Amino acid sequence: MSGIQITSLISALLTGLIGLFGTIVGIYYQRKSETRRQLANQIYQPLYDELVKVAEGDLPFDTSDEQFCSYWSELDRYWQSRVDAELRGRLEDYTNLLDVADSAFLEIAEEIVSNRKLHEIKDTRSASGSSEYVEAKLLFKKSSSGGRSTYTALVDWFGAYSTALFESTDIDELRENLEEQADDLSPEHRRAIDAWEDEHLVELGKAIQEADSEVDYPDDVSSTEELFERLKTEAESLSIAVKRKADSLI
Repeated sequence: MSGIQITSLISALLTGLIGLFGTIVGIYYQRKSETRRQLANQIYQPLYDELVKVAEGDLPFDTSDEQFCSYWSELDRYWQSRVDAELRGRLEDYTNLLDVADSAFLEIAEEIVSNRKLHEIKDTRSASGSSEYVEAKLLFKKSSSGGRSTYTALVDWFGAYSTALFESTDIDELRENLEEQADDLSPEHRRAIDAWEDEHLVELGKAIQEADSEVDYPDDVSSTEELFERLKTEAESLSIAVKRKADSLI
């Protein structure tokens, strides 16, 4: 084989290797870019959306699972491991606060169900016969057929009014917060809440106070109201960090 042929062969091999290397590098960066998009779209953006709502007072209560549930808890270990350790630790602390909120909900629910005075709260259909008022999520309601009493699912009611329960410090504030949330839902919800007497609010307040005495709160938190404020504060701070991370990946 002549020197020219050898040179041509080497040149062809080098060209092929360079092309192969370029292909490998291209695939690597393509996959890296795709992974970054997945991190932004599948982790950070949903988390950011949730945290913004929590910072505004809208806690993620899942009525189907009957508990507070963060999107972070739904991610598998692989995706959680892709988040840096510091941010991952802060998200774990945030979900731990939601676990405490679960404990508070269970205590409040137990007190509500066992409180006979709250069984007196009934609803009626609106003049138009609409069923929307019946679905206004009162704790207890009377069936429209046969006069038989039935219960509205407590978790549905709590899902609609948990913010009002958690951020209230006295009976007047509890009524004001319930009315405000009812106004945000529908006129039927507002009429349903207006059916509550002060004595019912007193009993509901007792349920909240019982939760305050039974729940194992973290340091610097001693009530549902303080827990609610802590969650909002943590969510607001976390949303900034999560948004910054998401923007860095795009």
